[in-house]
Amino acid sequence: MKKLVLVILISSIFLSSIVMAQQYVDVVLTQTTPKYSTSDYSTSKKCFESDCYDNIEIKDYGSICREGEPIVPYKNILVVIPPNADVTSVTEVSKQQKVIPGEYDIQPCPPPQHLYSENITKPEKNKTIYEKNEYYPTVIYELKGTYFYKGYKIVVIGFYPMQYNPVTKKILKTDSLNLRVNYKETGVKPQSKTEIDPDVKNLVYNYDQAFSNGWSKKIEMTTPPLVCGNGICEPNENCTICSNDCGICPKPEMKIENVNIIYIIAFSTVVIIIALYIIMRRRKFKTKNQYQYYFNRET
Repeated sequence: MKKLVLVILISSIFLSSIVMAQQYVDVVLTQTTPKYSTSDYSTSKKCFESDCYDNIEIKDYGSICREGEPIVPYKNILVVIPPNADVTSVTEVSKQQKVIPGEYDIQPCPPPQHLYSENITKPEKNKTIYEKNEYYPTVIYELKGTYFYKGYKIVVIGFYPMQYNPVTKKILKTDSLNLRVNYKETGVKPQSKTEIDPDVKNLVYNYDQAFSNGWSKKIEMTTPPLVCGNGICEPNENCTICSNDCGICPKPEMKIENVNIIYIIAFSTVVIIIALYIIMRRRKFKTKNQYQYYFNRET
């Protein structure tokens, strides 16, 4: 009897440990992680009258732009959890950061402006931010919320791969980050989808894990609407539809980009040359006939 109780107790502990071990998703971002690497970055200059600022961008990343505050790279990390689960926390397991060489005067986000406006508003620095001797943003990640998309429950984590100190003019870059998304399942797990969804696969971080574990509903859910004005330039936003988040669109330059226009100009030039040649030939022929006519009269 004691052996039976002991076996049941050990089995319960073992099973509970397995269940508890499945109550989180690890997010590991490194310099080789596709779409999340921060190694490919570039800097540029942008001037407003006599004031010039530095801009910094990372490939496959957007940016966060709040009026008067430094424009820094930003990206949403989308993680799938079971549809009957709720997020309890997002914790940091490990990270590696380094300071980028050089000093930078990062451009503040300009105020909203009408598209194609002739007068570009000069951005003004928010002194509360730019006079603090601390990195902005103060965090490198934050939990933004959850939503359903095509039957998948998606956790949105905001990732700030670069932090800027406006006093020291230094940029702290995150080379690697390991996060743990903890969740708790409640109720009965619904019946899952059986087909691969390429849209979701290209969107989320852990699609293979979610699909193999059946973390999806068969009920189709709609994607949430755009949230313009939250200070974050989302992948489905741009300067045309949301200048508050994505900044002012550059004034378009007048360029001939269509090769057909070049062909039309060349063809028109040839036609004009032929027409001028015909006109000159007719004039020459007419002059010759007139000369012959007067010559015959005199003789």
